[in-house]
Amino acid sequence: MKHRKFFAYRSFWPELETVGKFHRIGVNTVTVFASNSVNSLGEPYSKYPPHWRWFGNYDFSIVERQFHDLLSANPEAEFIVMIDLNSPLWLQRQLAGANGDSFTNLTEALTHPVWRRETQAFLTAITDYYERHWSDRIVAYVLACGYTDEWMD
Repeated sequence: MKHRKFFAYRSFWPELETVGKFHRIGVNTVTVFASNSVNSLGEPYSKYPPHWRWFGNYDFSIVERQFHDLLSANPEAEFIVMIDLNSPLWLQRQLAGANGDSFTNLTEALTHPVWRRETQAFLTAITDYYERHWSDRIVAYVLACGYTDEWMD
């Protein structure tokens, strides 16, 4: 049985030098957060561009680049994958009259049929992508939504 250190490094930004330092001390579990939304300050969570572009339109090459960047700093990395289910700005604006902003109005977004349908389609697409390309390196998934990407409702 493989011995694991139950410790992981997490940053929403590509801090590759730090990932490498953790690797050198034997910490090989890294959190990946391919984000499509902004934080409470209105700043993007990620230095990578959004990959959920429009209704049914996803650019997973951006996610692929994030994985490859982390692996360049730690070739033995295993991943805890946070999945950003918050409304991208374009979806917030499409549902503006119905409180489609899941960051600040999670309850309203969760009850909106278009938000649920589109978010479920995105979740299915991204998990299918992860499982096809990275299942041998993924140790856990974390669904993130709501204020500061925490489920508060």
